[in-house]
Amino acid sequence: MAVELTTSIQYLKGVGEKRAISYGKLGIRTIRDLLYHFPRDYVDLSAPFTVMEAPVHETCAVRARLMHKSREQRIRAGLSLFKLVAEDHTGAMDITMFNTKYTVDAMEPDTEYIFYGKVGGSLLRREMSAPAIYSLPSEQAILPVYPQTAGISSKMMRRHIAQALADLPEAPDPLDASIRERYDLPSWADSMRTIHFPEDFAQAKAARERFIFEELLVLCCAMASLSSESRELTAAATSVLPEPTSPWISRFMGWGPVMSPMQSAMARSCAPVGRKGRES
Repeated sequence: MAVELTTSIQYLKGVGEKRAISYGKLGIRTIRDLLYHFPRDYVDLSAPFTVMEAPVHETCAVRARLMHKSREQRIRAGLSLFKLVAEDHTGAMDITMFNTKYTVDAMEPDTEYIFYGKVGGSLLRREMSAPAIYSLPSEQAILPVYPQTAGISSKMMRRHIAQALADLPEAPDPLDASIRERYDLPSWADSMRTIHFPEDFAQAKAARERFIFEELLVLCCAMASLSSESRELTAAATSVLPEPTSPWISRFMGWGPVMSPMQSAMARSCAPVGRKGRES
């Protein structure tokens, strides 16, 4: 099903009404909101450590073979525990999992996995508590981590963002090709894809810089459109959206669906007041 940037999030495949309510707690109500919900960090699985090379007291990825998994141990109501043992040619690592019956049941002994978490233990044996576990080969080497809420995990958000990008028709780029070429900026479509699914950190950095540039350009254009005349701002003015007069503001306001919520807010709030307007 083709979607637009303004389509409600609940109509994206795999979301539905119940998850749309959870997304609403994050301020995500449309496809545009979802795409502009940028990662707060990335998990690097591109170069996992061996067991004994993994730095103690640091969070990292460790590649090892699952050798043993215990049965579920119920500690108390609502809390169950699983003990795993993973090994490689350098040593062994004890892994403790909590309330993850589905994950542990799906794991196969004598199979390699990537365990991502904080490493503990001693010089002779490593430990890891409640790591994220990824199968080999990993779906991608660098995974985005998002601000999230109950019922919406980063893994689920990655799946929904991938679905949105696949369903979304080609969108116009708010930045002229001449500007992108002058400042060596990737396109909107490429940036949106690589900020969520980068092949390396250089791609993620370039995409983030493009969106920062875009935000600042909108702000600069909006500020430039203000005349030097002093104006009295009243409460009534905040309920009126004036027609933009700056050519640049007109251009960016015309790409409203593509602009981020922050860009729209900046463009609208900085537009000249005191002229004939329309209701917001």
